[in-house]
Amino acid sequence: MSRHAQATDVTVLGAGRMGSALVRAFRLAGRKVTVWNRDGAKAQALAPTGARPGDDLAAAVAASPVIVVCVSDYATSSDLVDAVAGVLGGRSVVQLTTGSPADAEAFSERVARAGAESLDGAVMAYPKQVGHTSCRILLSGDRALHDRLRPLLDALGRPTFMGDRAGAASAVDGALLFHAQATAFAYFQSTALLMAQGYDWQGLADLIGTSQVTADSLKSFEAAISARTHAGTEATLDVHFAAFQGIAAVADRSASRQPLMNAMEAHFERAVALGHGDDELSSVFETFRPPVAERADVALRLSVS
Repeated sequence: MSRHAQATDVTVLGAGRMGSALVRAFRLAGRKVTVWNRDGAKAQALAPTGARPGDDLAAAVAASPVIVVCVSDYATSSDLVDAVAGVLGGRSVVQLTTGSPADAEAFSERVARAGAESLDGAVMAYPKQVGHTSCRILLSGDRALHDRLRPLLDALGRPTFMGDRAGAASAVDGALLFHAQATAFAYFQSTALLMAQGYDWQGLADLIGTSQVTADSLKSFEAAISARTHAGTEATLDVHFAAFQGIAAVADRSASRQPLMNAMEAHFERAVALGHGDDELSSVFETFRPPVAERADVALRLSVS
């Protein structure tokens, strides 16, 4: 996989929700893993999995021939690359941080200047799905590198090569993520229409869910709306909003922004202002919830036969 002969197979930089899920998936596949995080306690928390916490960034990078980066943004990723440029040469970097195609292109060039090769990628799943076949990993860049790293990356789910341009995976990720978020917003509006008229809206998810992934998401929204609680452990509204803002910025640059995107942005902003930044995406429904009381004695029940 590399000419380096280090203590571990892969080093993961970033131990947030997704980074931790990557570490666990690699370990379940029997891979030796070093993990580093700016907050060392998060890396230490993964020690029970068998991963080796790295206290020093440069030493953590030197420990493995392959470096997987999954941090908050590309600016942070770039700072990390600059900090370890002296030891990065000859290694392979897989960037799984969310960003724009332009971010991916710039990052690829930065890694190349440090003497390393890289793939840019996107995890099309929530942390709980990492390591399963339902987790698709979009990747782009050097096809030969993708083929060499495929046995390692198979531990994360289903790697899918999107093209030789470094920004290809990010571009597809943005398109798919916007579609998923727009679907969520459409469901919220549809539910509000039924709720405002006094009809029972529970069961709508079963009627409109066209795939298991979509149906499961809508059912989780349904449960959260019914319970009026949006706490969770998958991805916060702040994370979703930051990803949306990246997509919106790309739309602005390409003059393809439409009123739906403006409306979605307004709902994101209102939900965050209401204090839902740490809640799940379902919390956006609170900006759709009609002021009328929900009827408990509705005669109509939605069902699928």
